[in-house]
Amino acid sequence: MRRVRWLSGWKIAWVLAWTSVLGLIGLTIAELTNYSSIIQFYGDSLIFSWEGGPSQHHYRIYLTTENMMLPVPAESCSTLYSDESSIEIETLPGLAYSMRVQALTAAGDASELSNQSPAYLCLGSTDPATGRSQVFLPNETALGPSYPNPFNSATTIPFKIASEDGSPVGVSMRIYNTMGQVVRQLLDEDRYPGQYRAIWDGRNDQGMLVGAGTYICLLQAGDYTGTRLLVFMK
Repeated sequence: MRRVRWLSGWKIAWVLAWTSVLGLIGLTIAELTNYSSIIQFYGDSLIFSWEGGPSQHHYRIYLTTENMMLPVPAESCSTLYSDESSIEIETLPGLAYSMRVQALTAAGDASELSNQSPAYLCLGSTDPATGRSQVFLPNETALGPSYPNPFNSATTIPFKIASEDGSPVGVSMRIYNTMGQVVRQLLDEDRYPGQYRAIWDGRNDQGMLVGAGTYICLLQAGDYTGTRLLVFMK
């Protein structure tokens, strides 16, 4: 188990736990709250670990990397192999990492793929020359363009939160129809500075699918207010 990394001068530390794959049919992790599909951490690497059976010879890891510094995150995938039931991934600030794993026998037989892990977003790394943390945090609050848009099942809405002193900011995200009525309350909570994303599945607060058409996403965070148009198609 890795030690918790504390960022000097801050009141919050992001805890990165070992990730476990039980029976290679699903991922279980030490879940952290107050995130939208992303777990943020400071550090130079991630360690994913899982439990394998005696018949496993080695493992195939499918690693997904997203560049969260772009307006629409760019995704890339790579395939890695490990003889052990764990793997360490070197990380870079601004990139989010997730993975799936598959067990292979000596004869080449493969198990089913595990579920996708949550995305781990690296906020900073350690500079070998100075030993200080290089921090990746937004310098402004902003609501990014959703993707895909138009959409017919779900759309991802990226946003970033900034704070001068690193304190949490009250964040509200609502979906409105063109008549100004609230359709869905996606967020209403405090968030620390960082990169986030919310997902809207085209349903209202009662869990029913809305009608096809144009909707408005409104983000309010501190003194910031931003809007984006979302087009839902059936």
